[in-house]
Amino acid sequence: MTFFHHSGQSSSQIDYILTRNISIFKEHKILDRSATNSSAHVPVETNTTVTIPSVANRKPSEGTSYKKLLWDEINTEIYNSNLSEGLFKIKSGDSTSDQLQTITNELLKATKVAIPAKPIKLKGPKWKATPTVRKHLKSCRLLYSQWKNQGRPQNHPSHTELKTAKKLLRNSQRIEQAVARKQLYQQIMEKPTTKLFYRLINRNRNSRTSTTTCIEIDGEKEYCHSNQRKVFANYYEDLSMPKNSEYDNFYLDLCQTRQNLIEKFYKENPITSDPYTETEIQKSIETLNVGKSPDEYGLTAEHLKNAKSVLTPVLTTLFNKIKETNSIPRAFKTGILTPVIKSGKTL
Repeated sequence: MTFFHHSGQSSSQIDYILTRNISIFKEHKILDRSATNSSAHVPVETNTTVTIPSVANRKPSEGTSYKKLLWDEINTEIYNSNLSEGLFKIKSGDSTSDQLQTITNELLKATKVAIPAKPIKLKGPKWKATPTVRKHLKSCRLLYSQWKNQGRPQNHPSHTELKTAKKLLRNSQRIEQAVARKQLYQQIMEKPTTKLFYRLINRNRNSRTSTTTCIEIDGEKEYCHSNQRKVFANYYEDLSMPKNSEYDNFYLDLCQTRQNLIEKFYKENPITSDPYTETEIQKSIETLNVGKSPDEYGLTAEHLKNAKSVLTPVLTTLFNKIKETNSIPRAFKTGILTPVIKSGKTL
């Protein structure tokens, strides 16, 4: 084993092993002296129980990508065809949770095949520079590098040139922003649509900072995002669980007795109701609002509306089974909680 100094000017051969952790030690072997070893020590070889994964065999980590589905460009025929084939995997003996999971998976598979998507969040700035702005940016970088190499002198011609270049850069940026606003207004005047209208509203409402760096909890400010998530989890857990440890045991027993009697009554005297019809399920799908954020599984109302004819019979069977067995799928009991933080308000 050869040790190289961090400066790269010297090196030495190490022929001894020191360790405090005996558990990692497997075996050792004292080697014969080598002719190329100019040291007075004898080389020692040891094996440990520690294994390090090879970088060559390691799978590259996939970064999180955020994409928006282009529903206007959907291939409805391929979407419904792939979904119809996938729904044959559902078996009548499957639980309601398993059936719903199969429906969700097949919807997502058909989406990848038949619906194009575009990235909506990329690394780097959202703003894209035009050739004119890029020219000024390049000039600013070059002048700054020259001014920096000269020791950053104040009131120097290079400093004056840099300030002038920055003014030209900001001026060109403002001109482009004004042109973009004018084009948006022109589109709204010529072809007014709801999408353009809400785009205008969002542009006027958006602030420069859309993320919260600090929240105040019980008079203390918290900046760490992981701690903020834990605080939110504890906050909603406290809301669902009463903090008062002193209960009225008599009232608690009375409530439990009532609940047991009600459950026993409905088990012995089940309520008969008409099963759901495909017409009811189809009308429910039609009333869903489009353009909303996806749920925790990545599904939106568009997924159901564009496969209405294929999904209606399957969903009708599923909901009727839920009614008959009183077995609610696990996915129906979860959801995404989005806290809306108001400025100046404490948690």
